[in-house]
Amino acid sequence: MAVANIIRESRKSSNHTQKDLANAIGVDTKTIRNVEISGNCSLEVALRLSMYFNRSVNELFFVSDDNPSFCNDKQPPIETEATNG
Repeated sequence: MAVANIIRESRKSSNHTQKDLANAIGVDTKTIRNVEISGNCSLEVALRLSMYFNRSVNELFFVSDDNPSFCNDKQPPIETEATNG
């Protein structure tokens, strides 16, 4: 399981360089390069990118897995005061 994103595609479709994007959201160019390569970044950077591209964080970042069934595993319900009776 790994974090993936569409930052590079979003940046290129808006005809911006990594430097343009970095300057626009207030980070170093190296940060943009690392996000595009590794898929990882801080929550603050993810939120800044979300605001810049006018897309939700969930649209920009997602979990990439060869076996996505981990999302479909049945989990026991979380007990709350309402379910405790």
